[in-house]
Amino acid sequence: MKSENQSNEKPLIAAIRACLSRKEMTVQEAADELGISHIHLSSMLNGVRRFSGLSQDKQDRLAAFLGMKKSEMFVLAGMLSPEDLLPDHSQDRVEAILQQIQNDPEFRMFSMGEGGIDSTPERIKLLITVLYEKAITAALQARAGSLTTCKAAS
Repeated sequence: MKSENQSNEKPLIAAIRACLSRKEMTVQEAADELGISHIHLSSMLNGVRRFSGLSQDKQDRLAAFLGMKKSEMFVLAGMLSPEDLLPDHSQDRVEAILQQIQNDPEFRMFSMGEGGIDSTPERIKLLITVLYEKAITAALQARAGSLTTCKAAS
């Protein structure tokens, strides 16, 4: 029977396996690069051991091995949700994100028309901010999910 840990960590396990394949590395070679035993890495890949049990140094090495930020790796491992990475929604933060939207070429078309942002109700500003953050988070998840960050060995 699969543990909850194994199902939570499936995206990270898949990312590691894909990275091993792209780099044409064995579990032993990857374990050596990460500074852990091949038995330890195999146990993690089989869902027996948890990635959260790795030391900070080993977590840093694993993130570097995968070519992603540590926070992205934690999302894949189920240790963080994408929402955990979202900033607060204070008035200053909302205004900063609205400015970011106006400067973002992909979202510029959504900037306010006549009257500008100042005439927009606060609840609409907050909604726009949350939707923009969700779009950015979805892009981050898609990037992590595509597993294109793992570079082949040179």
